[in-house]
Amino acid sequence: MEHHFDDLTRSLAHGISRREALWRVGRFVGGALLSTLSVPTQAWAVSRRQIRQCLRLCRRNFSTRRERRFCFFVCRQCWKTRRTPCLFPLDDADPPYFVSCCDTECCDDDFCPCGGVGGTCCTADEVCCADGSCCPADHECCGEGCCPPGQFCCGVHCCTEEQNCCGDGRCCDTPCCGLHCCGPNEVCQNGVCILCAVDETPCLTQCCAPGETCLNGECISCPAPQLLQRANGDLLCCPPEQVACGEICCAPGEVCRFGTCESCPPGTTPCQTGCCPEGTFCCGDFCCNEGTSCCGGGGSNLAGVCCPPGRSVCCTDGLISAYCCPDGGTCCKGRCCEPEDVCCIGSTDLFSTCCPPERSQCCAGEGLAEGFVWCCPDDWLCCSGHRNACCPPGFQCCPDGTCCPGDGTCCPDGGCCPRGSVCCGNGVCCPAEGYFCCPEEGCCRVEGHA
Repeated sequence: MEHHFDDLTRSLAHGISRREALWRVGRFVGGALLSTLSVPTQAWAVSRRQIRQCLRLCRRNFSTRRERRFCFFVCRQCWKTRRTPCLFPLDDADPPYFVSCCDTECCDDDFCPCGGVGGTCCTADEVCCADGSCCPADHECCGEGCCPPGQFCCGVHCCTEEQNCCGDGRCCDTPCCGLHCCGPNEVCQNGVCILCAVDETPCLTQCCAPGETCLNGECISCPAPQLLQRANGDLLCCPPEQVACGEICCAPGEVCRFGTCESCPPGTTPCQTGCCPEGTFCCGDFCCNEGTSCCGGGGSNLAGVCCPPGRSVCCTDGLISAYCCPDGGTCCKGRCCEPEDVCCIGSTDLFSTCCPPERSQCCAGEGLAEGFVWCCPDDWLCCSGHRNACCPPGFQCCPDGTCCPGDGTCCPDGGCCPRGSVCCGNGVCCPAEGYFCCPEEGCCRVEGHA
């Protein structure tokens, strides 16, 4: 057998005619190779197409005699196991690939499909990810997606460079707390996230009580408008009715404007950074008209707002400032819901929505959709891995957010194939019995199958 193999390699190296090469490969395969098999010769056969594919693969991708010898050796092993010889990428090597036996046809560039059977053929500008998907060369493979430049992979999520990757695979805008990511109104105590009260201020590992100010992770017993920090680092709490301004405390009745203490004109009222005219009153940093109500401000540590008539419901569950909802409404993390609605809040407290009675099921996202929330009918299925996706009874959720019958198959490149068929890419479904996916496109019938 080695004599035939060497003869074949020498023929290829000396550039014999295509017809002569095919004849010699056919003699090599039909004689020496078949004699090594433990199955009867009639059980299988090497087609002309397979021989041409091996010739093309070895001659186009390998230049030295030694490389071509090894390429044809792998071809022989692949044919024994009824698989296809294809290229497989290899880092830090020359050439940067080797020949391997694949369970499906090679891609147009002679490489094995990414992910094996049913995998995707990546382009020259893409890299193959472990899950069988393709990402642009300048992106990072991450779960079921690709992280663009400027982001990094954290479990299955893509985090920005300003975020922290916590042990449970979440992207945190705040420091990690053990394995978890605390919300904006939470603090980390002994590896556990603790929610601060509405009138408290989160301060690293503790919640500052009303009247206290968070400074460098410490709660200072002084309201923020009165806390004065001198250039040498010393702290001073201005007396009540006075505000801090630069390195001094303004006199009673004065306000701090652009680092300077100014007196309010007669008939006006001091209000932290300004003077409220007659007929108004102070609400945090704002001046409210008579007939309105103050929401937030003061000791709530939230920016105050003026609630007009008809919107008298004061909400202090906002992330930065208080807000007003219509009379009879309910507060929902920055949203106003109707009385009959269900308030749906995400796991990170950053997203919320109001679910009406006909779609009262609150769906929380997972994976790439973590933190997002949406509403589905009560008897429908929440597709937690894809935002705003719901499937009716008897259907299953596919990774791309589409719905597939319960006995169907979700295809890797999207879409769904019915029961008894297989996915062949580009929306093509082939019968599982008697057919296989063609290398180009469509369905090919198994030889001898009626």
